[in-house]
Amino acid sequence: MNQQSTYSLVIFLPQRETDTVADVKSDVCKRVGWFNSRNSDAHITVWEGCANEDKLKLIVAKISEFTNFLSPVQIAFSSSQIGDNGAFFLIPEQFDKKKLVEMFKDIYKILPVKRTSGSFSPHISIARGLEASQIAVVRERFSGFRLPLSFVCSEVCLRKHDEIARQFVIIDRFSFQGKENPQLKLF
Repeated sequence: MNQQSTYSLVIFLPQRETDTVADVKSDVCKRVGWFNSRNSDAHITVWEGCANEDKLKLIVAKISEFTNFLSPVQIAFSSSQIGDNGAFFLIPEQFDKKKLVEMFKDIYKILPVKRTSGSFSPHISIARGLEASQIAVVRERFSGFRLPLSFVCSEVCLRKHDEIARQFVIIDRFSFQGKENPQLKLF
């Protein structure tokens, strides 16, 4: 059996929005010091799981087929939240959250590998793994923080975890093609 690797499916933000999130991360870092996810580019994790090479081929085929029938969609994030687990993150508008959750659920159904991570609560992480003292600073400075981000979600990226670099590396991109699904046609 092939060796398993960790893969993730993510939505990356356009460069302008990525830069905006990076500026917020820099501000947080100046106030609390280094934190998990400090150097990661802004993204929304859709799915994460482990697969061998054979399963990876199936994953790629399923995602490719699925994205043929997705159309680009406008997504807006405007609020932030601080979780009990030491995470500070941006959350989407309620209507957009529903769109993302439905897409996530559909992806989970088609993939031949169960997810080990990924959430039904779409979000963009600013900081993870904050300690109690760091959370207190973030709460004081960023309580009620609003960062309006709006962008067109038009692709998902498949990444593989590089064990040596200890980072995820993009191995494929899947653009939303917006084709009509023949299985949904009645006549």
